[in-house]
Amino acid sequence: SAKKSLLPEEVVNPFRRIEKAVANASSAQAPIRRDRYLAEADEDGNPKSYEIKEFWNSLETARRLSSDLVDALKLILITGKRPGEVCAMDWRDIKNDNWWTVPAAKSKNGKEQPPLFLAGLAREMLDRRRKSKSPNSDYVFASESHQGHTRTDSLRNAISRNLKHFGKWAVDDPFSPHILRRTVGS
Repeated sequence: SAKKSLLPEEVVNPFRRIEKAVANASSAQAPIRRDRYLAEADEDGNPKSYEIKEFWNSLETARRLSSDLVDALKLILITGKRPGEVCAMDWRDIKNDNWWTVPAAKSKNGKEQPPLFLAGLAREMLDRRRKSKSPNSDYVFASESHQGHTRTDSLRNAISRNLKHFGKWAVDDPFSPHILRRTVGS
């Protein structure tokens, strides 16, 4: 069906020939597939698990990637939580040093999520972050942004500008922070 114009018929839309913008249109980067996840199967059906390993190992040496961004990206991959939930993680939402509950106000669906037990790598990361915690903020990933915490677009930009660093596989099939969450569920 044809799109109905919101303008009266006698008014010619000056933008009618402009195509919809594509993410990273100014670069030669391929578009991000919404069904992408790391370690999906190759042509022979074998999982490309090297993607996860190469991504994880190359985070520490990536360009212009603060320890906050590195930790936030790793925590998404460890927990499978949404990037926005990880960025807005608050020390007050972690109970008994091991249980993280995303409150309704911070969840996508507006409902409090069941507590997530934080163990192993997540626990080690949070213990390290707590030692260097900002006294002026309750956010685990505090920043100077107007939100007071690291923003998801900072994560997206960090990945985008480091695709070559992550490997040829990342350049050929780019990904976003949400892909890390999808990877955990796959």
